[in-house]
Amino acid sequence: MVDKSWRLKTCKVPNCNRLIGVKKTGLCHFHYNRLITHFDLNYVPIKDRPRRKCIVAGCDKIVRNRKRGFCRSHYSRWQTYGSPIYKPTRGPSYNQQTARNRTIRYLRAQGCSMQYIADLHNISRQRVHQILIRRYR
Repeated sequence: MVDKSWRLKTCKVPNCNRLIGVKKTGLCHFHYNRLITHFDLNYVPIKDRPRRKCIVAGCDKIVRNRKRGFCRSHYSRWQTYGSPIYKPTRGPSYNQQTARNRTIRYLRAQGCSMQYIADLHNISRQRVHQILIRRYR
């Protein structure tokens, strides 16, 4: 008969009260898997590590994946524009575009040339044409 009294002993890691799961190491299954996977019994998983905040002033978001100390949005801005605090200016709002398009259609109906309308609104003739045939809003 095989002696299994070793299973009644506890893990040799301090403050671990689990029963031994692997005889040759004297470790419980939890610490044995940690040793095999990370080669370190004191390894702390990422989810248990203290989280850092974004280095941009006024941003309290959490840094993920060590992206130069930036949160996701500031890292994306840094990649795209070269600065984490740069915010691109937005174009005209939808209501402003709609009003402009109505004006363009009205001027064309009054007999104005497409070149005149394009110069008036600082857009290309092709864009005027797209607005008139309603491909561009």
